[in-house]
Amino acid sequence: MLQLEGQPIMLRMRVLLITIAAMAAATAASAQVKCTMPNGVTITRQLGNCPHDAVAAFSLDGQPLAKPSETPEGQRALEQIKQHKDAQENAEQERIKAAHEAKLKEWQQESAEKKKLEQKRLTDNYIALHGNSCHTLSLPRHRCEVQTSSFRGNYVILKTHILEHDIDSSCKQAAGKLRDQLLNGRGAKDWKVRIVYTPTGATISECAI
Repeated sequence: MLQLEGQPIMLRMRVLLITIAAMAAATAASAQVKCTMPNGVTITRQLGNCPHDAVAAFSLDGQPLAKPSETPEGQRALEQIKQHKDAQENAEQERIKAAHEAKLKEWQQESAEKKKLEQKRLTDNYIALHGNSCHTLSLPRHRCEVQTSSFRGNYVILKTHILEHDIDSSCKQAAGKLRDQLLNGRGAKDWKVRIVYTPTGATISECAI
């Protein structure tokens, strides 16, 4: 214990301040720890707490201390980090799932719309070609007929008893006239013009409308 009785007051104050400073320095030093981080770097921390991911902890005099991950505070910090990470991963999985479901729904809607448009196109083609092809080509019934089949396809059949030199050009001209006058210039891949040689019944030319 300090003996300050009988000393001048200024001297007693100086001794008291020196004593307080020494005690504070000793307390600060005792509160410092050295922490070895995962990258091998050693850092000094105040208040005796190393970061939760430190791999080792030592007092300033080199005495080993409990790893931060083994202390209650460190375990709580690690648990909080794990919970935060799990929440982020779950949120990301939910975002990806929602994006996939939205894309699937969009594809399904597009597919349904395409099927609807395709069905309308087929119906329009049937109405236009089935009832008007022979009239558009200015051919009588004995020289022109329309045959439709879901298995064999749809045909505008032109009949001739003459073997023309360039029968394929005649076929393409007839198909082009049907496209221009009945289909507004668009094609009809499910329909064809077929030219039949009547003496034998053989197909001598065939082309897409």
